[in-house]
Amino acid sequence: MSKIMVVGAAGFVGSNFCNWLMLHTKHDIVGVDNMSTFPDLLNLEPVIRSKRFDLNISNGFDDDIMERLVGVEKPDYIINATVSGVYGVLLHKCIVGAVENNPVKKIISLTNMHDSFWEAYDTSPESLSEYLNSAAPAIVARVCNLYGPRQEGSRVVPRAIFSLLNGEAPSHDVSTRIQSWMYIKDAFKAVLALLNDGVPGTIYDVDSHYMLSDYGMVNKICDIMGFEHPDFECANKERSVSSLTVDVRELGWEPTLGLEESLEHTICWYNTSKWAYRLD
Repeated sequence: MSKIMVVGAAGFVGSNFCNWLMLHTKHDIVGVDNMSTFPDLLNLEPVIRSKRFDLNISNGFDDDIMERLVGVEKPDYIINATVSGVYGVLLHKCIVGAVENNPVKKIISLTNMHDSFWEAYDTSPESLSEYLNSAAPAIVARVCNLYGPRQEGSRVVPRAIFSLLNGEAPSHDVSTRIQSWMYIKDAFKAVLALLNDGVPGTIYDVDSHYMLSDYGMVNKICDIMGFEHPDFECANKERSVSSLTVDVRELGWEPTLGLEESLEHTICWYNTSKWAYRLD
């Protein structure tokens, strides 16, 4: 049994990962989050009372705070579950500083798969991997578009589901680019494979290869929920994804749920969960 620190524990990816770890492993879990995106604990309700879970409401972007947390908690592994945006980029610096004097077995940083993300922050998966591995054994995992429970209501999948549940047409404000989609619980099985068997210094792709535009995803949700397709068109433009990576399938991982089945699970969750009031 190991101790895993999940940074960004209250967010969409982090909270689902904590819940999944609690159900499917015997690891102890340390959650770190500043609660800025989700100020309540609703996302962590399934695990918050467990003796195996310890939540630290702290500013992970502060070097001293992160170093103190890692020094006190002494995790075996650190997972950066912020996935994308400036938060993930800033946290890398704090995590590297924290482990210099507090060694860990492995760092896994979940990042965005698409080249446009890396270009926006003037970096690359290769440079991030080199930076993290200068401090500890580390893996950069590029993750495709995720969907599932506890996602922000402004995202494509929950926004379409909420709109249809309220008898409204889904929004036209969606991307025309074709990209890969994956159910979030399948992603965690890949992360566990990286924890156990992933090779530090390697950049892995966690990708289901279910290719759809946002429009196509909305239409798929309409089909499952029994609604007509919204009246808008999609230009078939694929998002740019560089290929200098290793597919996590080489570690024996495969997604276990198909697109339609996982969307049915997701729709059912939003339809029955009290979380569904999030219509931001």
